Formats: sequence, structure tokens, C-alpha cells
Amino acid sequence: MNPKIKELVKTAVLAVDGCTGDEVKDEELSRMYIPDCFAEKFAELIVRECARIIDRGNGETCSSIAEEVWCNACRDYILYHFGLKPV
Repeated sequence: MNPKIKELVKTAVLAVDGCTGDEVKDEELSRMYIPDCFAEKFAELIVRECARIIDRGNGETCSSIAEEVWCNACRDYILYHFGLKPV
């Protein structure tokens, strides 16, 4: 699993104590079963959706070439940060 996504999954699991009021201990965390393939795909879909919106996937058009270049650079950086390749 991508290290950044793995870190986010662990953070999300640890945040459970904020919802339940119970402190999640390391041994409990190790017993929670969230399949890596699910966590990775779920995170990938969220990241790709964010990149799509930055890439003007919301139907808007860029008002200039500079804006288009900036949007593309932001999109690519977000994908790169999470270890994903542009589609």
C-alpha cells in the first residue's frame, strides 16, 4: 500500500476514539481489519475525484492558458503526492 495512504488509514482508524469516546489502543488497532485493497482503492478514488475537480472536471473552462497550465500542474502534483499516475 502507498505509504501516504497507509498513514491516512491509520489516522482515520485512530480517529475512531473521537467518535466513540473510547481510546483505541495499538493492540485494538492491529485487530481492526480493513483490507488494504479496500482502503487503497477508496483513498485513490477520493484523490482522483479531487484531481478531476482541480482539472476543471466540474464543467468550467479555463479563462487563460496560464490558468490551464496551473490547474494541470496542481492536478499532477496531487496525484504524484499520493503515488498515483495521471489517467
